[in-house]
Parts: sequence; structure tokens; C-alpha cells
Amino acid sequence: MRDPKQYAQFSDERSRPFWDLIARVPLKAFREVVDLGCGTGDLTRSIAERWPAARVLGLDSSARMLAGAGAFAEPGRLEFAVGDIADYAHPADLIFSNAALHWLDSHSSLIPRLAGLVRSGGTLAVQMPSNFDQPSHVLMEETAHDGTWADKLLAWQQLRVKPLGWYVDLLLDLGFSVDAWETVYYFLLQGENPILEWVNGTSLQPVLALLDEKEQGPFNDAYAKRLRKAYPASAAGTLFPFKRIFFVANRGE
Repeated sequence: MRDPKQYAQFSDERSRPFWDLIARVPLKAFREVVDLGCGTGDLTRSIAERWPAARVLGLDSSARMLAGAGAFAEPGRLEFAVGDIADYAHPADLIFSNAALHWLDSHSSLIPRLAGLVRSGGTLAVQMPSNFDQPSHVLMEETAHDGTWADKLLAWQQLRVKPLGWYVDLLLDLGFSVDAWETVYYFLLQGENPILEWVNGTSLQPVLALLDEKEQGPFNDAYAKRLRKAYPASAAGTLFPFKRIFFVANRGE
């Protein structure tokens, strides 16, 4: 669940993992490529440019995120569709997913299913945030369980990814060769409440969706207070460490 306007506020920072991931994908003659969780589609356009002979599909569950993607579309060459990653079942040469699979649970079945859709000689390339044990997310949970809204948020819980080694072992057992790594980005964010603004584009959205408008403001105020203490601002801005995990799994010919 993402807010396109909020998400775009930090577009430069959010796009860096995409470029790091795509740089490690082999430059093979892929014929069919899918970008799962493509968001606004602007980065999917770069995938199409990198593999000009391929037919590229950008898939996202959010019609709001895809609202402007039509501007990048090229019929028969680069297309976009609303759809759930959990339902995606079409084989492809490259299955690419940048910052999307963490929204889905049951990775023990999801990853093998996606791997099974990779054609011979193809690649599964994935990047996911792995920051769920950091103050930005721990304090969100504390705020959710400490306030007049607590009863409404009892059933809410953060989605978490597995340790990187878990994905590597799984894909190796499935017969893939695997290039995997972790990166901690240190973003220097600007503004009065920049960490709140960051998570308000992604992780905070499921929480706010469970609250009414009168509760959302007080929740954000209480959460922002905790964030400012955990991430003190300096004259240069607010330093925000953010860990991402990456794996590029290649199927043999």
C-alpha cells in the first residue's frame, strides 16, 4: 500500500536500489520481462530501454500508482496492468521486482512459485527493504499500541522479510545460481519531520487506513515525536539509515 504523491517525494533516494539491482542482472537477450510491483512505471521504462528487444509488462496492484504509467506505454513493447503479484502466473525470461515482495507474506511458497515461472536461462531479480527492526518501524508499532487508537490496531502487524541467507539457500536448492548482497543506505533527508514523510509514502499507509481522520493527526503527532528523538536533526539534515536486501537468481540453460 503506497501513496504515489508521498512516494515521489523521495524519488531519488527510493530509486537508488533499483539501479543497484538492475546493474547486476545479466545482459542476456531476454524476450519477455515482467516488473512486479512497478509502481508509477517510470523505472519500468528503464527496464525496457535496457532490453530493447524484449516485451516488458509492468504489473502493480494499485490503480493509483499506475495512474500516470500510460505516458510511458508503447503498445506491444511496454505495457502496464493492474494485478496482484500473488496471482501472477505467466512464465518470463526476467522476473524483476524492486521494493514490492515485502508486501506479500508466505515467502516460503511465493519465492518458489515465482522461481518456477523463470524460463530456462532466465533470471529472478529482487530487492526488498529489510529495515523492520529499526526505530522507524519499531516506534510505529509502539505508537500503534499506545494510544486511544490501540483497539483499532490490534490486528495490524508489520510485514517482515526473511534474512537474506534464507532466500539464498532456498534458491540454491531450486537449482539457481545466486548473486546476493545487502546494502545500508544513509540518506540525508530534509524537512521538519522527514522520517515521518518517508514512511507515510509506504509503511504507514496500512496503519492510517485503519484510523478515521480525527485519529490520524494525533497518531502522526505522537509517532513524529518519537521519531525526532530517535533520529535527531542536524544542520545538514536528518540521517536515515535504511537496509535493503538483493538477490539475482539465474536459471541454467
